[in-house]
Amino acid sequence: MINRDRLEALRAEGVTLLDPSTTFIDDGVAIGRGTVVHPGVTLEGRTRIGANCRIRSWVRITDSVIGDHVLVNDSCIIVESQVDDEGRVGPFSHLRPGSHMKAGSHMGNFVELKKTRWAKARRPATWPTSATRRSARASTSERALSPATTTARRNTPPSSRTAPSSAAIPSSSRR
Repeated sequence: MINRDRLEALRAEGVTLLDPSTTFIDDGVAIGRGTVVHPGVTLEGRTRIGANCRIRSWVRITDSVIGDHVLVNDSCIIVESQVDDEGRVGPFSHLRPGSHMKAGSHMGNFVELKKTRWAKARRPATWPTSATRRSARASTSERALSPATTTARRNTPPSSRTAPSSAAIPSSSRR
């Protein structure tokens, strides 16, 4: 009865609860407008969830802070941790106490963190972009098919293009 009243109050504030009969939300939990809570979710303690989040099925979040536009995938456990705006937590992940996912960071499947700062992956300046890969591919194919290369190859007798025979190797090198 007490949980049902709490869930109705959250629905009135703009939170979508897909299956209220399987959802448990403590009185100390705050959830932002536009957030969708899937079946089987448990939110406990002083948990704060931002606006426009999606909390998938069978998730338990305790005493944690979740930013805006965060996706928490199925079967995750988040305890005394923080996920900043636009974070994505992979399915079956476990954020143990003291973990902090920075804004825009993504965590994959079956990951466990403890007292860790998880930042958004950045591409180093040395990684080629798709434009430089295309440019490199074009220049390589141009070199391979350039008229100078094909003309030189055509004018070279076939015997000089093959590997030397064993007769050409000095006898002192043969075994």
